[in-house]
Amino acid sequence: MEKSNFEMTTAEAVQPVAAADMRKPLFKAGSIRSRRSRERRRDGLRCVTIEIRDEELDAFVRRGSLSDAARCDVEAIKQTIYSHFDRRS
Repeated sequence: MEKSNFEMTTAEAVQPVAAADMRKPLFKAGSIRSRRSRERRRDGLRCVTIEIRDEELDAFVRRGSLSDAARCDVEAIKQTIYSHFDRRS
């Protein structure tokens, strides 16, 4: 009788985990965020969170900058705002 892929013996179940699986990550998440923030500042960029009103989204839709279907798509809104500022410069 063959074993299914989900069955294992007691001996197989208690095997020690390989040392490579127990290694800690090289960098902590906080240090990675800090490094990226410093890189953005060196490049002259700032990362900000903004609140946008439905009326402002309506204006983008009326101008044709944003499709009505993309009103809830965060990435589409971000690209629309980037395009808006790029035209202004």
